[in-house]
Amino acid sequence: MSSDPVENDAERFESCQAALGYRFFDGFLLQKALTHSSIKDDDRPSNERIEFLGDSVLGLVVSEFLFKTYRGYDEGELTRIKSFVVSTAVLRRVGKHLRLGDFITVGRGLALSKQTPRTLLADAFEAIVGAIYVDGGYEPAAAFILKHLRSYIEAAHEELPEKNYKSMLQNHAQKASWKPPVYKLIHEVGPDHSKIFKVVAVVTGKEYYPAWGKSKKEAEQKAAKIAWDALTRADSE
Repeated sequence: MSSDPVENDAERFESCQAALGYRFFDGFLLQKALTHSSIKDDDRPSNERIEFLGDSVLGLVVSEFLFKTYRGYDEGELTRIKSFVVSTAVLRRVGKHLRLGDFITVGRGLALSKQTPRTLLADAFEAIVGAIYVDGGYEPAAAFILKHLRSYIEAAHEELPEKNYKSMLQNHAQKASWKPPVYKLIHEVGPDHSKIFKVVAVVTGKEYYPAWGKSKKEAEQKAAKIAWDALTRADSE
């Protein structure tokens, strides 16, 4: 962090853009995103307004990605993933990885303090997102966000409990007034102590792609997931 807003600005902005992997058309937007409220003045506005915008863009991009990627997940599950991904702890970690602390300018008192606000880097990341959005539009902002947050999305997804797709498919059929799904064992191979089973789910007379499992129960769950994914994908198209 620097307490001098003009010291080596060109060099600092160049290094920051290299770290971000994005080059600004309007350098003033980057300057604004890197200016903490503790050092703002009439000629140098802080990053608070653009951080406000970045927060909304961040939420939209993550929500859209989750909605399109995890089609079988309900609102609660999507919210759990999103809440983790856009949390201060995660954004602070990403801001640290991008070395935003080396580029942001703060007031002299804050620069000399041994303890900086825990939200400083998270807020700076959101401000950068807002600046990229204003500078280049939605697509580069979305690409930037997903580049740095996709691994956290996948980690949060892995932490969710295993879904019961047979139950979900059963409920889906009931709501649609269909007959209950049927699971057909179409093949089994191997000795008795280590057989594997091939099962297909049948919904309203339609057979979906088969699935293999080390037990009939496992194969049925996998077959149910295939049918569920196909049905929910069709519903969203």
